[in-house]
Amino acid sequence: ELGEATTRFVDEFMSDWQPPVQELPTEALIAVAIGDLLSRTVVQHNGGDPDADIYSAWAKSDSFRI
Repeated sequence: ELGEATTRFVDEFMSDWQPPVQELPTEALIAVAIGDLLSRTVVQHNGGDPDADIYSAWAKSDSFRI
């Protein structure tokens, strides 16, 4: 009926719904691991100084720009 709409649709009709469980392909896991490894790569512009700030924008090998 008109005017009887509520915001409880999900609670009433979909409370038991769960998304289907799917395993990720091995290739996807490998790609994520490689991407994570590459994102952590640091160019050594510090002359080998172990106390240098590895989180400095100047020490990154990505295309960061200000």
